[in-house]
Parts: sequence; C-alpha cells; structure tokens
Amino acid sequence: MDVLINGDIYIKNGPDIFHIDEALQDYIHDLEFESSKENAPDFYAETLERFKEFEQAEGDVDYSYTGDFWVSIINNNSIELIYQDPFSDIRKTFSSKQELEKSFTRLVDFLDKAKYIGRYFKRTSPINDGDHHDFGYTKEDNQVFGLYILGNRLLIKENLFGEYVYAFVSPRYLEDGNYTFYGEQDNSYNDKVAIYKAIHHQIVIKNEKMKKM
Repeated sequence: MDVLINGDIYIKNGPDIFHIDEALQDYIHDLEFESSKENAPDFYAETLERFKEFEQAEGDVDYSYTGDFWVSIINNNSIELIYQDPFSDIRKTFSSKQELEKSFTRLVDFLDKAKYIGRYFKRTSPINDGDHHDFGYTKEDNQVFGLYILGNRLLIKENLFGEYVYAFVSPRYLEDGNYTFYGEQDNSYNDKVAIYKAIHHQIVIKNEKMKKM
C-alpha cells in the first residue's frame, strides 16, 4: 500500500501556468473604480499600475522551484509541501494525495522509473527569449553531471562555489531538445538508494545551517 509519510521528498512535475485568482481580480477592479473617481488620490492609480502587471503575466509559464526538493508534512486533513532556503519559505497545501500528484512526484518514484545517464550535461545552444539569450548550461566545463532522466526531469550533481550538490535542471532547459550528454559514462553513481540518501542528507544539512542563521 502506498502510504504518505512525513518528511518524504518531492519534486515538481513541471512548470506552473500563472493565473490571476478571483480575489486579486476583484481587487484590481476595485482599484479601477476608485482611480476613476474625480480627484481620486494618486495612491489608487499608482497601485493599479503595479497590479496591472499581473494581468499582463496571465498565462505565463513559471519555472520557479522546478529544480528544488520539497519536503512533506502530513496533517489530519491535508498534505503540506515545504520548500525553504535562506530567502524563501514556500508552502503548498493539498487536500488529497490525488490533488498533490497533479503537480508533484515523490523523488523515490522518479528514481524508480528514471534512466541512468552517468555523463556530463550541456545545452547545445542558448534559449532565445526574444529580447535576450539565456546561456544557462551552455559551457562544457565538466561541472554538471547528469545522473537520472525521466521525460524533461533531469537529476544532476553540480559544482556550486566549490561544493557538489544535487538538484534538478529546470525543464526549461530540456523541453526544446537542444542539449547533449558528453564524456565517458561513469557508472559509480548508478545507485538509486545511495543517491536518495545523499539528497536526504543534503536537505538535513541545509536545514541545520538555516537554523543557525
């Protein structure tokens, strides 16, 4: 039986699509009404201008936190997933396992189905965003080691400021297929249990460091 447990590690299935919720839309309408009044304080027009940016972002693809690990907390009537770093404390609440699985996958389930790579990863071309190019992962510098892949989810071990950490490459860098793996295959990391334990240890160490801040 598939039992939900506290402290289980999850990853996002993919990016979110940004939508304005009903409460925010109502607030924007209120601002429009107030700013249209004669001699309305500048506050309404200025605030409305800022919130209009949300309307322009409607339907945008949001890749935030697709490279990170989330940890579960099981409550009486809900499941909470938490991502924390020194600058963020993001919490998402789900009423059921079925709702949760629409957006997230357990790391253990990913590893169970994923294919081992064991070679270095790089983009073969930058991503063209119109006004600028994203050169992420285009350097062949042996810093990003591909471990396991399933669809557009790639688990890597990368060198960040002299320290090797586990993470996921954002699907943004995989969706167009303009990437490759290079170098001889290294099978020394082909141990899913050891990789899971290492990621769990990485999360524990990060949390301990945050408590001291």
